[in-house]
Amino acid sequence: MHPITTSEDELFELIKQRIHTNSLCQRVLHGRGKRYEALERINIEWYPPYLFVQNFGDALPEQLRIALEHVFDALDTVEAILIQSREWPDFVTSVFASRNPLELPLIFPGMIDDGLHCEIKLGKNRNTGVFLDMRAGWFWVKAHSHNKRVLNLFS
Repeated sequence: MHPITTSEDELFELIKQRIHTNSLCQRVLHGRGKRYEALERINIEWYPPYLFVQNFGDALPEQLRIALEHVFDALDTVEAILIQSREWPDFVTSVFASRNPLELPLIFPGMIDDGLHCEIKLGKNRNTGVFLDMRAGWFWVKAHSHNKRVLNLFS
């Protein structure tokens, strides 16, 4: 599969469509899946009302920077956009855009499924407290655990 070249307008539409009316925490873009050219080192996650961008590269790609500015300007549901630069072994989280002053880390309950909440921590650690790419696994466990207790060992 060849990577898809995306402009800032296409990125804006992709991000906007995935977060516009969604109140659930979700993975918006998994660039590390190598589907989007120039975004191979980027992950974007939506933790309403915060958009969280993980940058595993040197600099934020220009088309993404522009798309994020457009998302922030167009959607008042986005309270802030945070960028976490994650060059091993260091990481730094900064506020890209915010409607109000923020103090990091942000710690708040995030809805990951109907009636299922998890404490989200943005800016304190490398992970956020929830692994959104495991959503299919959550649904499988839910479907197979009626009247059972489940111990989550992140496996």
